[in-house]
This record gives sequence, structure tokens and C-alpha cells, in this order.
Amino acid sequence: MKQLIEENQTNEEWRTYLQGLNPYSVEGIEQYMQSNQQAKSWFDSTVDKQSARSLETWKANHLESAVDAENQEAIPG
Repeated sequence: MKQLIEENQTNEEWRTYLQGLNPYSVEGIEQYMQSNQQAKSWFDSTVDKQSARSLETWKANHLESAVDAENQEAIPG
């Protein structure tokens, strides 16, 4: 099989066929997520967790200075 693939690696028909065997592509994953409610639910949950972590990190690193800057602008002086 390896020899057959190597001998035909420049054959466009073979390349198309072999690429079709690879189930992983952005489009394929997107279609799977849209068609499988359990996968979509898992993905949404994962995104929500990551977003919440990102927000908490931002708050810990930047919120106080952002509030201080707003307070300085609001207080005439």
C-alpha cells in the first residue's frame, strides 16, 4: 500500500481520494457540531468555561486599573 501511495503521490485523482479519507477538517468539524446536539453542547460548554476563565484573568490583571482610570477622569481636578 505504501509503495502504491508513493508511486501515485502526484496523481491528482489519488490525492483527492486520499484527502477524502482524512475526516478532520474545519468544515467537517463544523458540520459535525451542527448536526450532533451532544457535541454542540459539549463544545458550547467548553467555550463558556474558557471565556469565563479569560474574563476572570482580565479582571484580576486589569479591572482595578481600569476603574482607577475612570475615577480619575470623573473627578475634576
